[in-house]
Amino acid sequence: MPIASAAGTAITADLGARKIREEGTRAIDFAIYGIDGIDASMKSVYEALAEKKAAGLPPKLTVPMILFFLPVLFVVILGPAAIKVMALK
Repeated sequence: MPIASAAGTAITADLGARKIREEGTRAIDFAIYGIDGIDASMKSVYEALAEKKAAGLPPKLTVPMILFFLPVLFVVILGPAAIKVMALK
């Protein structure tokens, strides 16, 4: 991955901020070594970020579930019962 390494090095050299430099170094390491090349402390940071994103999903999915899935579920469950009731009349 010499292209990724060169690009990452150029970005980190141009931008002097410490945090950006660290992120650039991580990006280079990830591009070269993959997830196995990242040390355990960074893996735990990435896992914590992933868990934080996953924890935010249920509130975001509640409204689509109510709007789209529940009405269909009611139609599928109550539809045949309604047809039988109408047929009895």
